[in-house]
Amino acid sequence: MSKVPPKALQGLKPVLELLDLVNAVPPSGLPDLGWPESGIPLSVDTITEAWAARAAQLDPKGREFIGPVTMMVTERWIMLHEAVRAIRKFALVEPEDRKPGMTLATPRVSLSIDVNGKIVQIPNSLLQRLDGLDADRIRLCDCGHVFWAKRKDQPCCGKTCANARRVKNWREKYPDYKSQRYRSAEKSAEHPQAKHPR
Repeated sequence: MSKVPPKALQGLKPVLELLDLVNAVPPSGLPDLGWPESGIPLSVDTITEAWAARAAQLDPKGREFIGPVTMMVTERWIMLHEAVRAIRKFALVEPEDRKPGMTLATPRVSLSIDVNGKIVQIPNSLLQRLDGLDADRIRLCDCGHVFWAKRKDQPCCGKTCANARRVKNWREKYPDYKSQRYRSAEKSAEHPQAKHPR
């Protein structure tokens, strides 16, 4: 994270770090690993080569989260892939369209076999950070970044994007403004009024 969050947001640090991690992934998302469906026999060499190619797509935050190349890379990659997919899908829905009980994202569930031979569900520790948070606060900015809205009416991730949004909105309305100005100028040219003395 580039800035230390204000005291009011200190409790949200894990969530803000998660959103930074989501934004570290290219907007196109992470490619599936393709294992074992790819038919490529799993070996340290094939995992290392595949990881190196895929890791090049991430920024340093993403590479740091995934960590060194081991068999656990696959699990962490899948966890990140699912978290990014779920959070982006969630953020695409406008806050006013989110209703209680509505399912916005359904990440895949990972299953494992424990030491007793029993099937256990592996929770996505990244998505668990979102439990209990205000759903209206996670949003998607026009620039493509997912962000935590500090205010309920905050439409953009930062000042730069907010300014770009204001300019865009003004430019969309400018043709109306411009035509009204011309009509007003034409009217005053047709009917000149006496100027008031100062």
